[in-house]
Amino acid sequence: MKKTTLFLALLLSLIGWQANSQVLNQPANWPNTNWTVTGTYNTAPAAFEADPTTTANFAFDDDDAGSTSSDNIQAESPIIDLTAAFTAGETWLFVDFDYVFNWISADAIGAEYWDADAGTWNPWGAPIQADTAGAPTDNFCSGTTEAFTSEQLNIAGFTATQLSGFKYRLFYDDGGIWGWGFCINSPTVTSQAPPTCPDITGLTATTTGDSTADISWNAGGTETEWQIWVQPAGTGVPTTDGTVTTLNAPYPATGLTPSTAYEVYVRGNCG
Repeated sequence: MKKTTLFLALLLSLIGWQANSQVLNQPANWPNTNWTVTGTYNTAPAAFEADPTTTANFAFDDDDAGSTSSDNIQAESPIIDLTAAFTAGETWLFVDFDYVFNWISADAIGAEYWDADAGTWNPWGAPIQADTAGAPTDNFCSGTTEAFTSEQLNIAGFTATQLSGFKYRLFYDDGGIWGWGFCINSPTVTSQAPPTCPDITGLTATTTGDSTADISWNAGGTETEWQIWVQPAGTGVPTTDGTVTTLNAPYPATGLTPSTAYEVYVRGNCG
């Protein structure tokens, strides 16, 4: 089930949930000499601010690296055998970490995973290309961190080689510009079983009049029917059935009271 809160004329927040992991719950435990740092980057201490093999953080200062230095740097995990998680049916993986990032334009941080069959690194969701609040311009680990949870990586179709040879890495790429920098705290990778009816995504609400709003979302799986609750803010998680609808792009909400905050819950019907 997904929830969003709206004030007529203003979308306030989006709240989702994720089940707890079970079989795989592996922190990186930085500093960790089993990790490796790779890439092409300025190795001067002023630029390479924190090495995860010797400190609890991974940080790089692209500004101190200099305008003529083109830098991409990765912190790479050791091999993590996913066979036990796969066998237990926990075929969704997530990576979580706290980070600071002073973003400019083409630079990015993010996660990638190793395909042991193809011998290639592949994107694990979209890269992060946005500032954290109040990000510093130096000593990036001194900034205020924000939490990041990756998109789920579905390993249901992985081969035995891909499972036993899995690893991941966190990267910074300055994108060919003279950037500022980042700091990432020690990450954790976890597994979980996919929900029977996957959570819907992309829930948004837009006011269309004094008493109407358009509510939109994407199906979590193959479902074509949902239940929706549009209720005064603070009512809480519904305990009764909602309005059944097959409309999601958008669902027209009517009869709303002007200058009133509402919360919206949506749940897919997967049979």
